[in-house]
Amino acid sequence: MLTRYRVRLSEERAREVNRVQKTLEGMNLKLGDVVSDIMGKASRMILHAIADGESDPSRLAALAMGRVRASQRELEAALTGAISSHHRFLLREHLMQIEHLEAAVERITAEIVHRFTPPDLPSDDSPTEEKASESSPEGSSRKRPFLSPSVGDRNGKKPSFCCARFQA
Repeated sequence: MLTRYRVRLSEERAREVNRVQKTLEGMNLKLGDVVSDIMGKASRMILHAIADGESDPSRLAALAMGRVRASQRELEAALTGAISSHHRFLLREHLMQIEHLEAAVERITAEIVHRFTPPDLPSDDSPTEEKASESSPEGSSRKRPFLSPSVGDRNGKKPSFCCARFQA
């Protein structure tokens, strides 16, 4: 259930990013043409500056830092457009919603990791329990982490939440 919810939040974030791009098109700004990731660090700085009232293309282009594939001149050309207060308001709302969704995805991911992390096993050095657990098949399964059948493989397929973050 948590993984499905996380997928839904990620899909909603993607829709919100598309809305940002549509808003930029409405302003006649072509930021998506000159940066590799519209929601990357440099792009976010530019988008926040636009939402906060900056409209000078050279100042906005100067905010680009890191690996931006365009030159300063290309950035300035892409950031020249008609920016209205309506567009600024929409852009600000979209950015706030994206940040909210990203925070929610982070919280859900942390909860998924927490729920699928096996609990610490008690470290009793009692010889009678150890011998009993070695001799019984049930006892040997207690030494390994337990994942419920709904989480584990089904017909040899990996669970839906499986990714590099969740591998031990």
